[in-house]
Amino acid sequence: MSLKNHIKYSIIPFLALIPFAGIGALYFFLGSILIDLDHCIDYVIKFRRFSARGMFAFYEGLSSVKEPMRYLGLSLFHTLEFIIFVLILSLFFLWLSFVWLGMVFHWILDVVSLYNPNANCRRVFTVVEYMIQIKHYKNSNREVEALLTKQHLDSEGRLYT
Repeated sequence: MSLKNHIKYSIIPFLALIPFAGIGALYFFLGSILIDLDHCIDYVIKFRRFSARGMFAFYEGLSSVKEPMRYLGLSLFHTLEFIIFVLILSLFFLWLSFVWLGMVFHWILDVVSLYNPNANCRRVFTVVEYMIQIKHYKNSNREVEALLTKQHLDSEGRLYT
């Protein structure tokens, strides 16, 4: 799901929480949006550079990849391990419980929007699942990344910045 859609869907519960949770509503909203920072980290690791335009183009391009290529993605902040880690921390820092709720809300939106058994891009739910599955996807992941990199070169052969 796009950042724009996550913001749109997160505003409704954010506004509904304000009378009951006060500043906690803001923590909920930030948790539901900032969970996607893992995409930035992933992009920087893959391409060794930061480019907001390139990152959005790369992730939008993943959904347009045609068979037989398949892509296995790991979004670390979207994994059950990380979400459980934040839940445990929220036992010690109450404000993190609102961040955790925002993350879970975001995660549910992603699960619903990404569910497609025939999709070419697949996100794992745990780090363990990724470690087991990646050996089957390693070559395909490289091919997809190379294809998307070529599609996002400017006229001088540089990635969009």
